[in-house]
Amino acid sequence: MAKNRKVILIITILYTVLILYFMFFAFGRIGASHQITEYEFIFTPMDFYHVPDLPDLFRFSLMALFGFGNFAAFIPFGFLIPMLFPMRYVRFITLFFLSIMVVETVQMLSYLGSGDINDAIQNSIGASIGYAAYKLGSNAKTIKKQLVISGFSVLFIFAAVWGCCEVIETALTKKEGPFIAINEVKDASGITVQHTAPYRFELGREKVLPQYNVFSFKEQTAAVYTSELSGRDIILYFKYGATGNLGGSLAISVDGQQLLLTEAPTYQEETAETYEIPIEKANKLTITIKGNARLWDLGYREMKYFWN
Repeated sequence: MAKNRKVILIITILYTVLILYFMFFAFGRIGASHQITEYEFIFTPMDFYHVPDLPDLFRFSLMALFGFGNFAAFIPFGFLIPMLFPMRYVRFITLFFLSIMVVETVQMLSYLGSGDINDAIQNSIGASIGYAAYKLGSNAKTIKKQLVISGFSVLFIFAAVWGCCEVIETALTKKEGPFIAINEVKDASGITVQHTAPYRFELGREKVLPQYNVFSFKEQTAAVYTSELSGRDIILYFKYGATGNLGGSLAISVDGQQLLLTEAPTYQEETAETYEIPIEKANKLTITIKGNARLWDLGYREMKYFWN
């Protein structure tokens, strides 16, 4: 028994060293540390339920493998630690989580990574999978049966946890809704400016065929137009270009906060500018245009939870 314990202890030490190597030195961490100038620690649990997509795993995407490893690489600790030091789950996971938080803090202080409570939670979920599988297999009468039961238990529990994480992520992640065209805006005096039905036109050497709407603004000075969005989370879409040699500029602001300020392409350039701007809690959208401008396919997609 003492001999088996010694073997398990050696395996635990070697595996811990391997994990610490990946946490501190792998993936170019030493080279990247010279570019880090301040400490970063994420204390708020935000995306610990995020799991990589299976297609990304099969393509061996580095980020997908990293996300997978945050769970899977810590499963063996759920076997090794209880085999060395038998203890109840609450004590095991408390000590494990605190140990991981110490490692995350050292990562931050050494500039070899950022401290992240989400990583610690994912690591602890992985260790919990191992602990549960170990307990399920420990009641078997032979070592062979223990290994078989524990192995299948790991696969089953890991798949169940993966599925639960997918469900949680789907429930807590907003998705883009259908495109909604903004077919009218108001000028500074409150007068509604209607769009023009889509028609083909040329912008320099480019032939443009809008799909939804066209707004033509021929102002020698700045003109301001507004649209009410009723507190929505949206992604704003539009295309913009200047139709004369005057050129122009475009500014986008929401509720008084400027999000975009850009020069419009002139008629000498071949392509117009296409924009996708994410905006949270949008109420009053303000578009400020100067010069000969043409704005088309103006609209947005609202970000919604699936139950909305």
